[in-house]
Amino acid sequence: MKLEDYFKGSMDAHGLLMSRSGTVTRTFVVRMDMSWKDDLGTLKEDFKWNNGENTQRVWTVKILDDGKYEGTVPDIVGVARGNSTEDGFHWKYLMKIATGNSSYKIRFDDRMHMINEKVILNEAVMYWFGIRVGKIIISFQKP
Repeated sequence: MKLEDYFKGSMDAHGLLMSRSGTVTRTFVVRMDMSWKDDLGTLKEDFKWNNGENTQRVWTVKILDDGKYEGTVPDIVGVARGNSTEDGFHWKYLMKIATGNSSYKIRFDDRMHMINEKVILNEAVMYWFGIRVGKIIISFQKP
């Protein structure tokens, strides 16, 4: 699976955030716009959360050799590193997450599974100091 083949143009995705116990704590719809120029991609994500909150994240993704990728975004600590497989993609990164008056550095183990040429299911498990604290499930579907 090549990110640059699947993620191009605009699409909507639907997702949910789950606590450590598996309880759904929030849901969202994300409008995504992705463009590529040579080996650099820009992914703009506009999130609409079920509590009325709206957030935006803009990724810069670089294609490396041998199915590897790097990604940066302001709330990522350092660089996200990923690699593609025949039917999926795997990212690992550390993200600063603000909650109330505090912020935490949460490690993400983010895996995308291509169901067919139009549908990807994404599971991102979140860890804080090695303890699983939750996960995000997202369904991507190309129009």
